[in-house]
Amino acid sequence: MVTRTGNAISGAGVIRALVFDGHTPSRLGLGVLLRGQPWIQRVLLAASQARAVELARRHRPHVAVVDVSTLGPFVAPVLDALRGADGRLRIVLSSRCAQTAPSPLGTLRASGFLAPEADAATIVDTVREAALGRGGSATQVISTADALGALTAREREVLLALATGATNREIAAMLHVRSRQRHEAMRRDLPQARRPQ
Repeated sequence: MVTRTGNAISGAGVIRALVFDGHTPSRLGLGVLLRGQPWIQRVLLAASQARAVELARRHRPHVAVVDVSTLGPFVAPVLDALRGADGRLRIVLSSRCAQTAPSPLGTLRASGFLAPEADAATIVDTVREAALGRGGSATQVISTADALGALTAREREVLLALATGATNREIAAMLHVRSRQRHEAMRRDLPQARRPQ
């Protein structure tokens, strides 16, 4: 039983999902997992931003799972492009990195986050809840988001860039600082993120 009154989702086999992930095994695995759900009508797979936006325009998915591992500091513009294709699209972020959610989720207007350790049941529940407009179980996956709350917005931005694999030089360019300054700031700030609250 799948229901949602606003924008009318109801019944089995009605939800369309988009999986945007540059890592082929992850993209295919998530696609297979979601296709096996009775409430899924169609799963769309994209390896690039251009393809994801094209599929979102053409098929109007209810939910998109977007892997942030390869997007670097460009998460927000990519999400904006997807929302530009369909303003009703709900987005669940995922990551293969051993990091927590890009913080804060609200800033990115994401319905939830799938950590690397999320099991199949959590993934399925999170995607279904996001498609239905309820972010409930997705935020429960985030284990250390409270610890990140003590960081400044700029520190969280740096940690997001680190989590997505950006180099010191790329982070420095993004923040408009010299690489040496970034290295010193990381040495100073990173232990703060690891301290228990």
